[in-house]
Formats: sequence, structure tokens, C-alpha cells
Amino acid sequence: MAEVVGVARIDLTGDASGVEAAVARAKKSIDSMSREAQAHYSKLSAAEKRRVDALTSLQGGHAIRRIALHAERHTVAVVGAPVHEQALRNKGRGMA
Repeated sequence: MAEVVGVARIDLTGDASGVEAAVARAKKSIDSMSREAQAHYSKLSAAEKRRVDALTSLQGGHAIRRIALHAERHTVAVVGAPVHEQALRNKGRGMA
């Protein structure tokens, strides 16, 4: 039979403002890159456009997976680090 010696509680709080700001910056950056790429593409010759279209269709799936993986790693770094730091501060105060 198990005996209960005590109860522990962990409170985690987070501030999403940093994440929200990073997402807003990323959206602006992607929008800007997209506009620049579209402007550059419109200036290409027909042969160059066919070449770009062929490369895009070959690499499209791989590029999307790479972008998603990068975004996931960045999100973990941005969100995970503050949570870990707060846990360490709480441990130092005897709260963990």
C-alpha cells in the first residue's frame, strides 16, 4: 500500500508577447520576400520562367518540409527557453 507523504504543485506561466512579435516579424519578412520574388519572376524571359517552374515543381515538397522543420525548431527555441529559465529560477527559490 502506498503512503502519501506530501503533495507538490508546479505552476508554469508564460508570456506569449515575444512569440507573437516574432511571428509578426516573420510574416512581414515572408511577405516582403514573396513580393520581391514575384517582381523578379515577372521580369524573367519565357525560357527562364519554364526553368524556374520546373525546379519549383521538383523541389516544392522538399522545400515545404524544410521550412516547416525550421519553423518548429525556432518555435521550440523561442518558447522553450523562457519556460526552462523560469523553472530554473523557481528551483533556486526552493519552489521546485
